[in-house]
Amino acid sequence: MTRNQGILIAALCSVACFHLGPSAEEFPLAFGPNGATVTIQTTSQAVVGELLAVRDDGIVILRGSKLALAPYSDLRSAKVADLPDNSIGAGAPPPERRASLNAVSRYPQGIGAELQRKLLAQSGQAELEVLR
Repeated sequence: MTRNQGILIAALCSVACFHLGPSAEEFPLAFGPNGATVTIQTTSQAVVGELLAVRDDGIVILRGSKLALAPYSDLRSAKVADLPDNSIGAGAPPPERRASLNAVSRYPQGIGAELQRKLLAQSGQAELEVLR
């Protein structure tokens, strides 16, 4: 190994010790299973709930003890508490914005049919409440 290679390896090893980005201590969602708290503004109402999942047709939240869907067609905004960079505006967001919002949901993998049936049964619902 040449002297320059040794210096380069030492420099790279020292840079690897630096901490970049937020730590778990600075990210409250890292301490529990819940999704972020969101304020959903539709064409006719504003509601607050836990972000459960981001779907192709809208955003699923837990509003009190009820599951609700805010379709993108009626969505005016979805503001994420303490994480304004993850908030979105009206309509269907582009894929990268949808992915950042999904990352702070309770079910980032999505809610499949079986899980949705279980969640609806727990909440005493036959179907999702649609927020218009």
